[in-house]
Amino acid sequence: DGNSLITHSAGPNALIVVLASKEGGLGLILTELKKAAKSVDKLV
Repeated sequence: DGNSLITHSAGPNALIVVLASKEGGLGLILTELKKAAKSVDKLV
């Protein structure tokens, strides 16, 4: 249906999963995902 499932490592013990619609800007999503992964890695 045009949605994207994106996974990104957030350190050795965490994984972030994002479901994005085709209307979402992939570049912005990836930028924010990388920032979130760094934050999660510090917490875990």
